[in-house]
Order: sequence, then C-alpha cells, then structure tokens
Amino acid sequence: MVLVDVAPGVQRSSGAQRIREFTSGAPDPLDSIEEAVARAREFNPRRDPALLRRSLLHNLRERPDGRLTWKYDRRFLAIPLAERGAELEGLGAAASQVASGAGGARR
Repeated sequence: MVLVDVAPGVQRSSGAQRIREFTSGAPDPLDSIEEAVARAREFNPRRDPALLRRSLLHNLRERPDGRLTWKYDRRFLAIPLAERGAELEGLGAAASQVASGAGGARR
C-alpha cells in the first residue's frame, strides 16, 4: 500500500477554506491545460505558469474525448469537512499499522 498526500490533521483555517473552495469549484472536465493554468493563476497569480502547467499535467489525465479530468476522486470533496476529519484520522491509524513491504515503509 502506498499513501500519498494524506493529511489526517485537516486544518480549518481561512487559507485551508480558500483552497477547499478552489478545488471543489474546479470544472470537470477541462477543455485544455491552458484552461487549467488560467484558473490556477486566478487563484494565485504569483505562480509561475510553466511550473503550474507541469504540476497540473501531473494531476490531470486525458479522457478519450481529449478533454482533461482530475486524477483524484472528487466525490471526497462532497463530504462535509467535519465528517472528513474522522475518516482521515482512521486512515492515519491504519497507515501506522502497515507492515514494511518489499520496498520498506517510510514515515
């Protein structure tokens, strides 16, 4: 099992709320990578467009119709934040129980 970007301690700050609003309001599908970069630059105009493009290409996948969709399961964003905290805490507890596999576990 590999866990990536799991944060059991969900922050409830205004900055975290702004990020949640940005990600939950992201269009799906997107017509182009340029559309994704433009939207991300509206959120944070100081980001380098080339770096944004690279990051977004890592987080998007192309659909058979040529449009782009997010790699992550967006249904998670529909879960109220208060309920997500309990689910993430359970994931943190489960992750601490994972035995070292062939490649070894890192903490």
